[in-house]
Amino acid sequence: MATLEIRVRDADGVTFFELTGCLSMADGDLRLREEFRVALEQGCRHFVMDLAQVNHVDSAGLGELIACKKRVLEHGGELALLRPRPRVRELLWMVRLTDVLGVYEDTGEASRAVLQGRATP
Repeated sequence: MATLEIRVRDADGVTFFELTGCLSMADGDLRLREEFRVALEQGCRHFVMDLAQVNHVDSAGLGELIACKKRVLEHGGELALLRPRPRVRELLWMVRLTDVLGVYEDTGEASRAVLQGRATP
C-alpha cells in the first residue's frame, strides 16, 4: 500500500491537513501523530483533515483520528473531517465515528464549524 503524504496549510485561522494515500499502521498513523503534535505545539487549535485523497484507512488510522480529536479538545480546539471518499465515509459510519467526528463535504462549512467549536455532531 502507498504511504501517507501530508500537506499542512493554514487559511483564515484554520489548519488544513491534506492527506493523500493510506492512513494505516506503522506509517500513516505515526506520521499523522507527529505532524499533529507539531501543529499543536505551534499553537494551532482549529483543524480540518481533508480525506478526499485517502484511499484506505485501517484500525490504526481510525485510532489516530480519534486520538487527534481527543488531543485538540484537550487544548481547547476543534477538528473536523472533510470529503472522505465513499469507502472511508462508510467505514467511519460503520464504527460510529460519525457520531464523534464532524464530517463535512464543504470546506467553508467545515472551517466555520471548527472556528465556532461545533464540529462534533
